[in-house]
Amino acid sequence: MRKFDKPLNPAQIRTIRDDDIDYSDIAELDETFWNHAQLVKPDRRTRITRWVRRLLENLPCATVDGTKSQTNRVRRKSSRAHDHRK
Repeated sequence: MRKFDKPLNPAQIRTIRDDDIDYSDIAELDETFWNHAQLVKPDRRTRITRWVRRLLENLPCATVDGTKSQTNRVRRKSSRAHDHRK
């Protein structure tokens, strides 16, 4: 495959055939790589949901005096207040 003077745009990349791509400078993935690989799933929650979740995870939570119920009420109220699907 020929070298390019500047980066290609997506339309130019789509025109390149798979057979024309040179993989010789990419190291092969051996068994060691796959043994240490970890699946990372994207977090699809909104930014505010992530913030509220982190906040609530750090709150003390107990079931003895109703604290857990109170925490859940705060969570639901906050969720409704920031619901952008209205």
